[in-house]
Amino acid sequence: MLLSGIVLYVEVQRSLLGPVQQGLRTEAQILGAAWQQDAQQFLNIQATCPVGPQDSVPGLLVDCYDAHGHLLGQNAIARATELESFTESSLPASAIGNGRSEGTIRTPARGDYDVIERYAARVVFPGQGKGVVLVGSPVGTQVSTLTTLLHLLLLLGGLTILLSLGTGLFLANRALLPARLAYQRQRDFIADASHELRTPLTMLRSSIELVLRGRHLPPQDAELLQDTVQEVTHLTALANSLLTLARLDTEGAHLEQDVIDLAMLSDEVTRWAQPLATERGLLLRVEASSPLLVIGDNALLQQAILILVDNAIKYNVPEGFVLLRTRQQQNLAEVEVRDGGMGISEEHLSHLGERFYRVDKARSRESGGAGLGLSIVNSIVRRHHGSFKLESQVGVGTVATIKIPLIDRTDGMTSDNALEKAEEDKAPEPASHSSAQT
Repeated sequence: MLLSGIVLYVEVQRSLLGPVQQGLRTEAQILGAAWQQDAQQFLNIQATCPVGPQDSVPGLLVDCYDAHGHLLGQNAIARATELESFTESSLPASAIGNGRSEGTIRTPARGDYDVIERYAARVVFPGQGKGVVLVGSPVGTQVSTLTTLLHLLLLLGGLTILLSLGTGLFLANRALLPARLAYQRQRDFIADASHELRTPLTMLRSSIELVLRGRHLPPQDAELLQDTVQEVTHLTALANSLLTLARLDTEGAHLEQDVIDLAMLSDEVTRWAQPLATERGLLLRVEASSPLLVIGDNALLQQAILILVDNAIKYNVPEGFVLLRTRQQQNLAEVEVRDGGMGISEEHLSHLGERFYRVDKARSRESGGAGLGLSIVNSIVRRHHGSFKLESQVGVGTVATIKIPLIDRTDGMTSDNALEKAEEDKAPEPASHSSAQT
């Protein structure tokens, strides 16, 4: 429709103004030829200008200029006071150098003469003298018609765009409704299945461990049961991860709104992860800056930092290091987990965060990973209106960075005030419609 409107406007403009422009060119040639003949007869360019009214079309404006752009004369219509702007000399000066020039000019006159189409043509006289004949024709009616057409096209185009957007959104929502419903059912199924699996898996693990502790079993049977315990542990962790992701994917799911000091939280995570780092011969240290207060769910943020530290410990090199650093970057609280491990190649880096994606599937499976950790971190940070970034270089290490908005303290808000405000802003937890929210 846009293309059709442009073509329509251009064609109407050509049909309305084309004949006028062509008539001006023809008239300029006729007047120029007459001027040349008179100048040759009287040997005086100035004395033969302006061309008499009988030599021009009625209603036509005519001016004559010398080679320097000075006005030599004009016919009666061009001398009208309200049409003084017609004699503006830029067009004749351009015609002296280029041979011809044309353009439209507006005047204070009313009616058809408020817009005048002009055409200037160079006239060469015997003895290499030069002059310019400038002719003009009123086109106010044509321009008004074009303006009205343009307004109608813009109005019609705007209404059509709004109608198209509304219809498109309606049809898109109708078309996507089955897909949304299927996605919601799939998400509910994952949440329900994960929730229902946790209890039997816990009971199964407890029963097997009870058998291992209470009976003297042959070595082969004991080893088989120990392997079963490991698999049950892996399935339990997988179910917990799926349940966490299902809850985070539900935008309406309730999140705690507490005032949290990320620096203190990082200290706690470091204490918990220290035994695992010591067992693997790694140096784990924390660099915590001044209190970094944010509003969020303490358990979820703790889980996100712990996942990053756990990954940095698991996928490290012997006698490597893990650095957990917290600092303030403008109005953001930044938590950075840096390791000197093996690093991740660029081909895998862009896929990290996708669910069940693992760089080294054999090693990840051996360490108990399912490829959901970074997905959980990404979802937790997104629910806290933050950002998560992962950078890595093979042979150098990996840097994982979490950024979360700080509490706005421009109004002098203290941590106690922020805690009171967070309690006031807490929304009541929505009623549970499925086991994913229990």
